[in-house]
Amino acid sequence: MFQSFRFRFRTIFIFFAATLALCALAAIVCLFFLDDSAAGATVLGSVLLAFALLGGGLLLALGRAAERSQAALSGFTAHMLAEEYGQADGRALVDAAPGLGDQVAELAAQYKERLGFSRSILSGLPIPCCIVDRDQHITFLNRECLDMLGSKESPETYHGRMISQIFYKDDRRSKIADCMEHDTRAMNVEAVFKHADGSDIDVLISLFPLHDVEGRIIGGCCLYMNTTQLKRHEREIVDQNRRISTAAEQATAISDELAQAAAILKDVVAKARLGSEVQSGRTAETATAMAQMNATVSEVARYAVEAARDAEDASERAITGETVVRQVITAIEEVSGHAAGLKLSMEQLDERAEQVGVVLGVIEDIADQTNLLALNAAIEAARAGEAGRGFAVVADEVRKLAEKTMHATSEVHSVVRGIQEVARQNVLATQTAVGSVNRSTELAGHSGEALGNILSITRDTAEQVRSIATAAEEQSAASEQINAATADVTRLCEETESLMEDAARAIARVESLAASLAETMDAMH
Repeated sequence: MFQSFRFRFRTIFIFFAATLALCALAAIVCLFFLDDSAAGATVLGSVLLAFALLGGGLLLALGRAAERSQAALSGFTAHMLAEEYGQADGRALVDAAPGLGDQVAELAAQYKERLGFSRSILSGLPIPCCIVDRDQHITFLNRECLDMLGSKESPETYHGRMISQIFYKDDRRSKIADCMEHDTRAMNVEAVFKHADGSDIDVLISLFPLHDVEGRIIGGCCLYMNTTQLKRHEREIVDQNRRISTAAEQATAISDELAQAAAILKDVVAKARLGSEVQSGRTAETATAMAQMNATVSEVARYAVEAARDAEDASERAITGETVVRQVITAIEEVSGHAAGLKLSMEQLDERAEQVGVVLGVIEDIADQTNLLALNAAIEAARAGEAGRGFAVVADEVRKLAEKTMHATSEVHSVVRGIQEVARQNVLATQTAVGSVNRSTELAGHSGEALGNILSITRDTAEQVRSIATAAEEQSAASEQINAATADVTRLCEETESLMEDAARAIARVESLAASLAETMDAMH
């Protein structure tokens, strides 16, 4: 740095030495050519005096030049240290010391460039940053760091303060001190700071020491990342995953229960469907028996009409009873329309079967009375002798027809009991199906009372024959009712089979949905 100044001093010194040598040479010449010693001494003294004056002047000029150079250099250095870069005039330094000034000015330019580069980087950082010296005093603090802490003060107000006072509000030893002491880095260190409003701030800190060009530690740098929102979102996601897992477990349990209920319901529906098929077969048998009974009844009516014609003087008196059957069915449907419809169909089928049984009872009573009347007519014909022989033949035929009617009625009654038994089994199966899916049904009891009183007081054959005719007409009407009831039973059986098919398809759909739900829940685990 001082090479130019040394060159200038060396030039002046050489010039001074050359002048001194010339003066000495002049003195020797004078002493050699002058004979008078006094004159020689005078000349020598004059030369020495001139040399002394010249040397003093040169030294004075050199001292003043050095003072000007030192003053210019001191002023320039003071302005640079005070960061008064506008007043640090390098031209005055160049004028005072041309070579030295150029070098110092170039050095200052490089210093300002590097300092500006460093400050530009620090001021342009988009994340909170803090720089401390070796004693943990803050030398730089950006606005982002104060915004993170919720402070409204200027960053310059924190310069010179301990870093722990800013972030922890106490004098604890900070982590950056350990990094500077051991010359190590600490990356992504988790910490919790206090916001100005008292809330906690989750932060990730990256710490590393700062070195000069010779590797000496001159301070430390702290970079902060505010992770409060990330932590909050992380907690929310963990909580949401926990709730989803709980819901998935519950849904899996529900799916298992649904699959079990569907399997039970499927088995019950299969049994009910089998019962419905059996019931359909019994209904067909009933229809055949009713056709046979209807033919028999027609024959009885025909013979009764013939007997009425033969007994013009006979009168008819018969009191027949009336059948009253009433059944109240109350069903509260909670599971599905298919189960409720099936249950209603079974109850209607049972009701029709009960009605058929009542009608058959009436027919049996009428057949008994017909047989009794035929016997009485035969007795009366026997008493009449030859005059009553034709009437006896008719009475015997009527008795035979009454026996056939009783036999056919017994067969029909057996078939109806079979239908009633199947209907009851189907009702029980339907109740089991409803109970398997936790549905409650209330069935109000049905009451039926059959009142039939037949009062037949016959005093003569004519009245007995008219009673037979009346009974035959009533039996024919009852046969029509039985045929209608059989048609209703057939229709209900068809509806029952249709409902069973719908229920089977619904159960298959439930099983498929339960399996899909189980697969979805397994995928969520």
